[in-house]
Amino acid sequence: MSGTIASQLVLLACSPLLSRLYSPADFGNFANYNALTSILALAANLRYEHAILISKTRISTNNVYILSLLLTGVSFVVLLLLSSMLSFIEPEISYLKKISGFLPWIPLGVLVVCIYSSFTQLFIKEGKFRLLSSIALLNVICTVLFQVLFVYFQFSNGLILGSILGFSACITLAVYFFCTGTKTPSCFVSCQQAIVAGCRKSQY
Repeated sequence: MSGTIASQLVLLACSPLLSRLYSPADFGNFANYNALTSILALAANLRYEHAILISKTRISTNNVYILSLLLTGVSFVVLLLLSSMLSFIEPEISYLKKISGFLPWIPLGVLVVCIYSSFTQLFIKEGKFRLLSSIALLNVICTVLFQVLFVYFQFSNGLILGSILGFSACITLAVYFFCTGTKTPSCFVSCQQAIVAGCRKSQY
């Protein structure tokens, strides 16, 4: 719980900084990207990752998890082909013209969101809630750091790329923890507790 609160506090604290670094148009594109990614991610793996929670054996859990990843991979290839086709043609629909600037990043965004969601359900199944909250906090921190860095390196769609790289960093960490069986590092727990404690003190 503290990790979830800490991640939201970090995001809230960094919002004024990001609003000064990025234009309203950038936030509009980021909002459209998040909306499209969220909708497509719902259909990408047919929400099979939620079946991980109700699987009764380790073998069935692994099978459902692998099926979820396979469906995600197939959806990624299909979306990549569609986005490539739309990028090479000039769409006449006004909405497609508006999203053409970040359209190539949508398949990758759907991919990382679905993989992250599958790992989330797997950690919930195994009761690794503290590790899950630590990864959520890392997601927010990495996302904000990448988004700030992309401003200074003058990358376009910095908000979108930062979000993708933030999810990618969390997936990498989740794979490491899952494969090695490592417990939550004490530094993550201390960071979560410090952020929450600092917020409570600021209220008095």
